[in-house]
Amino acid sequence: MSLTLALAMAAGPGLVSAQPAMKTFDKVCSAATSIDDAAARAAADGWTEFEPEKQSPLGYVVGITRAVGGPKGDKPFRRDGDALFVWARETIPAPMGQFVECKVFDFSVSEMPSNEALIAWAGRRPDQSMDLSDGKLRIWFDGDDKSTSISIQTPPCFRNPCEKPRLVIERSILKNN
Repeated sequence: MSLTLALAMAAGPGLVSAQPAMKTFDKVCSAATSIDDAAARAAADGWTEFEPEKQSPLGYVVGITRAVGGPKGDKPFRRDGDALFVWARETIPAPMGQFVECKVFDFSVSEMPSNEALIAWAGRRPDQSMDLSDGKLRIWFDGDDKSTSISIQTPPCFRNPCEKPRLVIERSILKNN
């Protein structure tokens, strides 16, 4: 039995369905240092840049974020047939610096992988774990102003029909101005 299969069986629900997002994160986001770096990694892994439809789940998230934070720079990516999306973005510079983010969204996963599965994937326990009314969040602080977070987000219902929960794996890097 492979280690991955053994881990999936021992870890319980959530890991098998989250594995495509975790693998994508490992290939595209885990070491990306800029949106251009994330874009190059995404292209090498078969992803193509696109503009999501405004009414699609990713289009809604991208649209809200652009409306609030402005379009400093972002690049959404997709592959045909996937429920996965990659979104690399930079925030508008602020007094504390500018964030570069690389996110993997999986709109087909609505359950957080078990703590055992997440520890096996990350190699250590999360530094923070929160179970909130609108989802669950696990955060690893990687040092040097970098963090990795995994969340199951249950967005507030602003639209009809309401959005479904989604898995989001994100790496954020703070670049000082």
